[in-house]
Amino acid sequence: MKRILVGMTATAVIAVLGCALRTEHKIDAHITVDIRHIEQQADSVLDFIEGESETPPEGQPAEAPGESSVIGPFIQAINPIRQAHAATLKEDSPRMKEIALRMKERFPKVEALKKQALVGENDRGYIELRPSEALEADADRKNDTQKLVHEENNDRKELYTEIVRLNPDQSNLTLTVVERIYAKKRLERAKAGEIFRLPPEGKDFEEFKAVLKNKQIEGKLEPKEWIKVTGTK
Repeated sequence: MKRILVGMTATAVIAVLGCALRTEHKIDAHITVDIRHIEQQADSVLDFIEGESETPPEGQPAEAPGESSVIGPFIQAINPIRQAHAATLKEDSPRMKEIALRMKERFPKVEALKKQALVGENDRGYIELRPSEALEADADRKNDTQKLVHEENNDRKELYTEIVRLNPDQSNLTLTVVERIYAKKRLERAKAGEIFRLPPEGKDFEEFKAVLKNKQIEGKLEPKEWIKVTGTK
Protein backbone atom coordinates (compact mmCIF):
# COMPACT_ATOMS: atom_id res chain seq x y z
CA MET A 1 0.00 0.00 0.00
CA LYS A 2 2.84 2.35 0.92
CA ARG A 3 4.49 1.65 -2.43
CA ILE A 4 1.29 2.53 -4.21
CA LEU A 5 0.96 5.81 -2.25
CA VAL A 6 4.60 6.71 -2.89
CA GLY A 7 4.17 5.94 -6.56
CA MET A 8 1.01 8.04 -6.78
CA THR A 9 2.70 10.93 -4.93
CA ALA A 10 5.72 10.81 -7.22
CA THR A 11 3.45 10.79 -10.26
CA ALA A 12 1.53 13.79 -8.92
CA VAL A 13 4.73 15.72 -8.23
CA ILE A 14 6.03 15.00 -11.72
CA ALA A 15 2.71 16.09 -13.20
CA VAL A 16 2.77 19.35 -11.24
CA LEU A 17 6.36 20.05 -12.19
CA GLY A 18 5.53 19.28 -15.79
CA CYS A 19 2.67 21.76 -15.74
CA ALA A 20 4.90 24.37 -14.12
CA LEU A 21 7.54 23.91 -16.78
CA ARG A 22 5.02 24.07 -19.58
CA THR A 23 3.43 27.18 -18.05
CA GLU A 24 6.83 28.86 -17.81
CA HIS A 25 7.43 28.07 -21.46
CA LYS A 26 4.08 29.55 -22.37
CA ILE A 27 4.85 32.69 -20.36
CA ASP A 28 8.17 33.13 -22.17
CA ALA A 29 6.49 32.64 -25.53
CA HIS A 30 3.76 35.12 -24.51
CA ILE A 31 6.35 37.76 -23.66
CA THR A 32 8.15 37.27 -26.98
CA VAL A 33 4.92 37.64 -28.94
CA ASP A 34 3.97 40.80 -27.07
CA ILE A 35 7.33 42.47 -27.69
CA ARG A 36 7.01 41.59 -31.35
CA HIS A 37 3.60 43.21 -31.33
CA ILE A 38 5.07 46.45 -29.94
CA GLU A 39 7.50 46.45 -32.86
CA GLN A 40 4.67 45.87 -35.34
CA GLN A 41 2.62 48.57 -33.67
CA ALA A 42 5.57 50.97 -33.94
CA ASP A 43 5.54 50.54 -37.72
CA SER A 44 1.83 51.42 -37.82
CA VAL A 45 2.31 54.45 -35.58
CA LEU A 46 5.25 55.74 -37.64
CA ASP A 47 3.40 55.08 -40.91
CA PHE A 48 0.63 57.37 -39.67
CA ILE A 49 2.98 60.07 -38.38
CA GLU A 50 5.03 60.05 -41.59
CA GLY A 51 1.97 60.16 -43.85
CA GLU A 52 2.19 56.60 -45.18
CA SER A 53 -1.18 55.75 -43.61
CA GLU A 54 -4.31 57.72 -42.82
CA THR A 55 -5.41 55.36 -40.05
CA PRO A 56 -4.56 56.74 -36.59
CA PRO A 57 -3.19 54.24 -34.05
CA GLU A 58 -5.62 52.95 -31.44
CA GLY A 59 -3.20 51.33 -29.05
CA GLN A 60 -4.80 47.90 -29.41
CA PRO A 61 -2.45 44.92 -29.69
CA ALA A 62 -3.17 42.62 -32.61
CA GLU A 63 -3.96 38.94 -32.29
CA ALA A 64 -0.96 36.80 -31.57
CA PRO A 65 0.30 34.77 -34.55
CA GLY A 66 -1.87 31.71 -34.98
CA GLU A 67 -4.50 32.98 -32.55
CA SER A 68 -7.60 33.33 -34.69
CA SER A 69 -11.07 34.16 -33.45
CA VAL A 70 -11.81 30.44 -33.62
CA ILE A 71 -9.00 29.12 -31.45
CA GLY A 72 -8.52 32.24 -29.35
CA PRO A 73 -11.08 31.28 -26.66
CA PHE A 74 -9.49 27.83 -26.38
CA ILE A 75 -6.02 29.31 -25.86
CA GLN A 76 -7.36 31.73 -23.27
CA ALA A 77 -9.07 28.88 -21.42
CA ILE A 78 -5.88 26.87 -21.04
CA ASN A 79 -3.64 29.88 -20.44
CA PRO A 80 -5.03 32.21 -17.74
CA ILE A 81 -2.12 34.62 -18.14
CA ARG A 82 -2.97 35.05 -21.83
CA GLN A 83 -6.62 35.49 -20.82
CA ALA A 84 -5.70 38.24 -18.36
CA HIS A 85 -3.80 40.03 -21.11
CA ALA A 86 -6.76 39.65 -23.46
CA ALA A 87 -8.68 42.15 -21.34
CA THR A 88 -6.16 44.86 -22.21
CA LEU A 89 -6.53 44.15 -25.92
CA LYS A 90 -9.98 45.72 -25.87
CA GLU A 91 -8.74 49.04 -24.50
CA ASP A 92 -8.62 51.84 -27.00
CA SER A 93 -6.35 54.82 -26.39
CA PRO A 94 -7.66 58.26 -27.33
CA ARG A 95 -4.47 59.62 -25.74
CA MET A 96 -2.31 57.76 -28.25
CA LYS A 97 -4.36 59.20 -31.11
CA GLU A 98 -3.99 62.74 -29.78
CA ILE A 99 -0.23 62.42 -29.45
CA ALA A 100 0.16 60.81 -32.88
CA LEU A 101 -1.92 63.57 -34.50
CA ARG A 102 0.30 66.27 -33.00
CA MET A 103 3.42 64.45 -34.17
CA LYS A 104 1.93 64.00 -37.64
CA GLU A 105 1.29 67.76 -37.91
CA ARG A 106 4.82 68.51 -36.70
CA PHE A 107 6.52 65.86 -38.85
CA PRO A 108 7.27 68.07 -41.92
CA LYS A 109 9.15 70.54 -39.71
CA VAL A 110 11.09 67.76 -37.97
CA GLU A 111 11.87 66.23 -41.35
CA ALA A 112 13.19 69.56 -42.61
CA LEU A 113 15.51 69.87 -39.61
CA LYS A 114 16.84 66.37 -40.25
CA LYS A 115 17.54 67.12 -43.92
CA GLN A 116 19.51 70.18 -42.85
CA ALA A 117 21.42 68.05 -40.30
CA LEU A 118 20.29 70.43 -37.55
CA VAL A 119 18.91 67.56 -35.48
CA GLY A 120 19.76 63.88 -35.21
CA GLU A 121 18.01 60.79 -33.86
CA ASN A 122 19.62 59.42 -30.72
CA ASP A 123 19.63 55.78 -29.58
CA ARG A 124 16.77 56.34 -27.12
CA GLY A 125 14.10 57.37 -29.60
CA TYR A 126 14.43 61.17 -29.26
CA ILE A 127 15.89 63.96 -31.40
CA GLU A 128 18.84 66.12 -30.41
CA LEU A 129 20.23 69.41 -31.69
CA ARG A 130 23.47 69.01 -33.63
CA PRO A 131 26.33 71.54 -33.67
CA SER A 132 25.44 74.21 -36.25
CA GLU A 133 27.04 77.50 -37.19
CA ALA A 134 23.79 78.51 -38.89
CA LEU A 135 21.84 78.23 -35.64
CA GLU A 136 24.53 79.90 -33.58
CA ALA A 137 24.43 82.86 -35.97
CA ASP A 138 20.65 83.26 -35.68
CA ALA A 139 19.34 83.40 -32.11
CA ASP A 140 15.66 83.48 -33.10
CA ARG A 141 16.02 80.49 -35.38
CA LYS A 142 17.89 78.61 -32.69
CA ASN A 143 15.18 79.33 -30.13
CA ASP A 144 12.46 78.18 -32.54
CA THR A 145 14.39 74.99 -33.27
CA GLN A 146 14.95 74.26 -29.59
CA LYS A 147 11.22 74.75 -28.93
CA LEU A 148 10.32 72.35 -31.72
CA VAL A 149 12.77 69.73 -30.42
CA HIS A 150 11.36 70.11 -26.90
CA GLU A 151 7.75 69.70 -28.09
CA GLU A 152 8.61 66.70 -30.26
CA ASN A 153 10.51 64.92 -27.49
CA ASN A 154 7.73 65.60 -24.98
CA ASP A 155 5.21 63.97 -27.30
CA ARG A 156 7.50 61.04 -28.00
CA LYS A 157 7.96 60.39 -24.30
CA GLU A 158 4.20 60.62 -23.72
CA LEU A 159 3.65 58.16 -26.58
CA TYR A 160 6.17 55.66 -25.20
CA THR A 161 4.74 56.02 -21.71
CA GLU A 162 1.22 55.40 -23.00
CA ILE A 163 2.37 52.22 -24.74
CA VAL A 164 3.78 50.93 -21.45
CA ARG A 165 0.53 51.86 -19.68
CA LEU A 166 -1.52 49.91 -22.22
CA ASN A 167 0.47 46.76 -21.44
CA PRO A 168 0.36 46.52 -17.62
CA ASP A 169 0.78 42.74 -17.59
CA GLN A 170 4.19 42.92 -19.23
CA SER A 171 6.70 43.48 -16.45
CA ASN A 172 9.50 43.33 -19.01
CA LEU A 173 8.05 46.18 -21.10
CA THR A 174 9.65 49.31 -19.66
CA LEU A 175 9.93 52.83 -21.00
CA THR A 176 13.54 52.09 -21.94
CA VAL A 177 12.49 49.06 -24.00
CA VAL A 178 9.88 51.06 -25.93
CA GLU A 179 12.33 53.92 -26.51
CA ARG A 180 14.86 51.52 -28.04
CA ILE A 181 12.23 49.85 -30.21
CA TYR A 182 11.26 53.21 -31.73
CA ALA A 183 14.88 54.31 -32.11
CA LYS A 184 15.65 51.13 -34.04
CA LYS A 185 12.53 51.48 -36.19
CA ARG A 186 13.50 55.02 -37.13
CA LEU A 187 16.96 53.80 -38.09
CA GLU A 188 15.38 51.16 -40.32
CA ARG A 189 13.45 53.97 -42.04
CA ALA A 190 16.47 56.31 -42.30
CA LYS A 191 16.76 58.48 -45.39
CA ALA A 192 19.95 59.80 -46.94
CA GLY A 193 21.30 62.76 -44.98
CA GLU A 194 19.81 61.76 -41.62
CA ILE A 195 22.04 61.49 -38.55
CA PHE A 196 21.82 58.85 -35.84
CA ARG A 197 23.63 58.02 -32.62
CA LEU A 198 24.45 54.38 -31.95
CA PRO A 199 23.82 52.70 -28.56
CA PRO A 200 26.54 51.75 -26.07
CA GLU A 201 28.32 48.44 -26.61
CA GLY A 202 26.05 45.44 -26.12
CA LYS A 203 22.98 43.72 -27.58
CA ASP A 204 21.32 46.97 -28.69
CA PHE A 205 24.43 48.11 -30.52
CA GLU A 206 24.67 44.79 -32.36
CA GLU A 207 21.02 45.08 -33.42
CA PHE A 208 21.49 48.64 -34.67
CA LYS A 209 24.65 47.61 -36.50
CA ALA A 210 22.74 44.79 -38.21
CA VAL A 211 20.21 47.34 -39.52
CA LEU A 212 23.05 49.39 -41.01
CA LYS A 213 24.31 46.45 -43.11
CA ASN A 214 21.81 47.56 -45.76
CA LYS A 215 22.79 51.22 -45.62
CA GLN A 216 25.74 53.35 -46.64
CA ILE A 217 27.04 55.57 -43.87
CA GLU A 218 29.58 58.20 -42.97
CA GLY A 219 31.26 57.99 -39.58
CA LYS A 220 32.57 55.30 -37.28
CA LEU A 221 30.44 52.21 -36.83
CA GLU A 222 31.24 52.08 -33.13
CA PRO A 223 29.26 52.31 -29.85
CA LYS A 224 27.95 55.78 -28.93
CA GLU A 225 29.15 57.31 -32.22
CA TRP A 226 27.06 59.59 -34.41
CA ILE A 227 26.76 58.37 -38.01
CA LYS A 228 25.19 59.81 -41.13
CA VAL A 229 23.16 57.69 -43.53
CA THR A 230 24.14 58.48 -47.12
CA GLY A 231 22.15 55.85 -49.00
CA THR A 232 21.21 52.20 -49.27
CA LYS A 233 23.33 49.31 -50.53
